[in-house]
Amino acid sequence: MSIETLNKIKIMLIVSVCVSVIWSTVNNISRIGNPDVGFGYLNIILISISLIGIILLFMVRQTINEKK
Repeated sequence: MSIETLNKIKIMLIVSVCVSVIWSTVNNISRIGNPDVGFGYLNIILISISLIGIILLFMVRQTINEKK
């Protein structure tokens, strides 16, 4: 893989992590008033997506550093 592709993957990962963090925050804020509303499973999925994304980000960063 070229460095350009790795950089594109890195940007996509950053965007997806940000989106999932913002989404779960909004979801939690909307649940404060009425705890029945909201998706508990969705939060778990979003948190795991962001964790996987962060791990992948570090892997991509290391491959970029190795290629330089």
